[in-house]
Amino acid sequence: MVVEGNGVIKTYQLVIANAEIHEALDILPDRRKDTINEREFWYVDRYFGISEELKQAYKLKEAYCEWFDWAKTIEDVAEVKRRLEAFYRKIEVA
Repeated sequence: MVVEGNGVIKTYQLVIANAEIHEALDILPDRRKDTINEREFWYVDRYFGISEELKQAYKLKEAYCEWFDWAKTIEDVAEVKRRLEAFYRKIEVA
């Protein structure tokens, strides 16, 4: 969460920083893939070209969002847990 100069609190999904000088390069808002417009997706795609790790992290975040949305609609706790464990395996492979 970041408090802007005008006192507005915003949540961000990702802060891209220079690891050597610890300076923020860009901040992406807390958004899901299905809410990103064409211009914003251009930036996301640009960062994917810079870092394969960032691309993989984004894919994992989207997979988690899909699981989370699905899990909220299911009453079968065992199935929810099974799919969450499958998601954990995706993380381990990544």
